[in-house]
Amino acid sequence: MPFLDALMDIADEDGDGNLTRDEQVRWSGALMGLPEADAREVFGRLDRDADALISRDDMLQAIREFYFNEEPASSGVWLLGPLDPA
Repeated sequence: MPFLDALMDIADEDGDGNLTRDEQVRWSGALMGLPEADAREVFGRLDRDADALISRDDMLQAIREFYFNEEPASSGVWLLGPLDPA
């Protein structure tokens, strides 16, 4: 949780507790070097309720799925961007 809180505090530029698409694109590009098109795809996958925001709960769910869910369609698969098939 401390990592998630720190990430959200840094990336959430307007301080509303959620990440907009632009905030998601900015932090994932800066931190992980994710291309904008991939970051936009990640946003769509993590925004589970399609409200155009990623909440702490959305992000926490994706982190949990990244580590504990082997389902290929889970949002956790997209947490760090698309998987490289090579």
